[in-house]
Amino acid sequence: MRKLNYFELIGPGPVCLEGIGNLRFPTIEDIYRIGQNKYRIYLSVLSLTSKEAFDMVNLGSIYEQIKRNENNRLEVLSYMSSLRIYEQIFTEIFSFYFADEVTYDKKTQTYLIGGKGRINDENYEEIAGIILQINHIKTKSAKQTLSGQKAKEISEKIEKAKKKNKDKGEGEWSIPNIVSSLAVHHNSLNMLNIWQMTVYQLYDTFERQYIKQQLDIMGLHYAAWGGEYPFDEWCKSI
Repeated sequence: MRKLNYFELIGPGPVCLEGIGNLRFPTIEDIYRIGQNKYRIYLSVLSLTSKEAFDMVNLGSIYEQIKRNENNRLEVLSYMSSLRIYEQIFTEIFSFYFADEVTYDKKTQTYLIGGKGRINDENYEEIAGIILQINHIKTKSAKQTLSGQKAKEISEKIEKAKKKNKDKGEGEWSIPNIVSSLAVHHNSLNMLNIWQMTVYQLYDTFERQYIKQQLDIMGLHYAAWGGEYPFDEWCKSI
């Protein structure tokens, strides 16, 4: 399964996915325009496990008995798309994240991207994982490697808070609060230019800013009392 590398993730996009199309990296302004509730619905649908997906189409009770296709993949996308409401949702999701026009071919149970690219049961899990990646959401198949104890602790705090906020709505690590916080504390970001950042850039910058705040406090202590100071912590991979 393909995963985007860090250099691709922090870029502005789009990236070309072979056989699929050009994947857009929506900006904070794009999310503002569709509304945060719709954005959350998109991510919730893409985050569904196979079992959860079959529960959504009332097939959860026979989940284990459902026939698998020749590649040993449960036909999650086609089963969900058999319901008109999910066909519309998936069309909206793929239209939001891909630069080309998206249509659904019921005969082949395939979403066509620009008339050439195809998303179906064969590659849906991979595509969903990549879209979650660019939204800074970790999946079982796309975990980031962390270097540095401080960066690890901060990342764990953020992931825990994001999971908590997913259930409670707004919170410290919600997009609106991060936008507001960075606009105040960052040296160059403000309410005029922050809207052009992608979601991944926003969270990445927030993590870096969080680390900087910690190091600034540690620096004051070091200047006054001496001791040890992690001089290279600021540039470690997160």
